[in-house]
Parts: sequence; structure tokens; C-alpha cells
Amino acid sequence: MTESELPLLIRSKTHVLVFSAFVFGIGMPLGFYFFFGHDLAAFFLWLVVAPAGGLIWGLAMWEVFIKDRRNRLLNLPTKSR
Repeated sequence: MTESELPLLIRSKTHVLVFSAFVFGIGMPLGFYFFFGHDLAAFFLWLVVAPAGGLIWGLAMWEVFIKDRRNRLLNLPTKSR
């Protein structure tokens, strides 16, 4: 399997981080805004905090789960081998 044949989200760490920041950056502020009432100050605070949380989550997912799977699919050395 070549790099271009991999699913988009496991091609590189950048793809994972951008996706995670986007999901956290859009989903968490909107969910907080609609679930806890229409508090605009909290919405804008989450708009800043949530993408940072997404980057941390994405980095953790990359290091813990995705990197080994990607390397296994590309027949590269992994931690488990």
C-alpha cells in the first residue's frame, strides 16, 4: 500500500490534527451554546479553547492509535514489532 492509498485521516499527523481541531472547534462551542443556554461570552471562550483541546486530542490519537496502524499498512517498523 502506498501513502496515497491510505485513508485521508491516517496519511499524516497534520490531517489528524486539522480534523480534530475542526471537529472540536465547531462542535464543542455550538453544543455548549445550545445546551447550556445562549451565553455568547461562553461561546466565544469555547471558540478559542475548543480547537486547542482538539489539537491535544488529535496529537494523543496520533501517538497512541493511528501512527502504528499507518506504519503497519505501509509495512514500516512499528512499536509493536
